[in-house]
Amino acid sequence: MNRQGLDLFVVKTPINPEELPLETLTTLINPTFGEQLEALGKNIFLKIGAYNSMERIAYRAVGMNYTRVKFIGEQSPFYLTIMVNNYTEFPPFTEAPRQYIYLQDTTDLYWVLTYLDKQLQQFTNNLQEQRDENNENE
Repeated sequence: MNRQGLDLFVVKTPINPEELPLETLTTLINPTFGEQLEALGKNIFLKIGAYNSMERIAYRAVGMNYTRVKFIGEQSPFYLTIMVNNYTEFPPFTEAPRQYIYLQDTTDLYWVLTYLDKQLQQFTNNLQEQRDENNENE
């Protein structure tokens, strides 16, 4: 476990995420957390298969800010609960259908969800290309 009061994303100027490819977005990740964030996306993809969408619900409980994210894919949904509480921590990934992470602030929350959305789209595109190639070879 790595618990630190560091920003996960180093974004110093306003950037339109719609115009930002995943490769560029990856360069904005604090190197301390890059591998953990990439692994989180891979593990979500392994659980959900081809990615369809993401649903988000933000709420407060006992003075804490939470965002519950449901990743929807061709297999089963996966739930990620993100707690915003002034430090960043990625607990070990488990086989459970739900995972918790802790983020420094809402800016990191925004960019983590943007990153995961783009990463899962890329994984899904790669999977579809493999399927298309396999169909052509049959």
